[in-house]
Amino acid sequence: MSTTGLFIHAPQVVIDSFGQLCPQADVLITRMRLATVPVIVFCDTKEQQTQVEAALAASDTEHLRCVTCEEHPLPQAKALLFAARDADIDTFSTWMVAATESALAAAATAGCVAGVYVGDGPCPSLRIPIKQADNLADAPRVMVLEQGQCWHDHT
Repeated sequence: MSTTGLFIHAPQVVIDSFGQLCPQADVLITRMRLATVPVIVFCDTKEQQTQVEAALAASDTEHLRCVTCEEHPLPQAKALLFAARDADIDTFSTWMVAATESALAAAATAGCVAGVYVGDGPCPSLRIPIKQADNLADAPRVMVLEQGQCWHDHT
């Protein structure tokens, strides 16, 4: 049986432009681990994947996977679907957290339930609900279903 997961596009959400862990990025990873929610972090390059894995080395990796999308600079719907299949994740109850509209658009195409835009600019308008957060640790604040329950509790 598939489970709810969380997709994260790493650039500017987990790793900053200097290759450093974004402030409190590990907080959400830890929170999801405690809730046994699988997290898949999509990296644009192998170097970025290495940086993410090194930055999150202290985290329990049982529910954390890093995937590199070198062929496509942004996670494409196909990459999201393959990763979801490999981790037995149901995309229809999974959210994407990203700092780019193109990553959130890929999530919409893959059938994700919603997305969280991490950034200062205007929130993109797509065919799935997009909410805005200050950073990755702030994302759970906006990831609430209309019914008022946590987004990962409905599986």
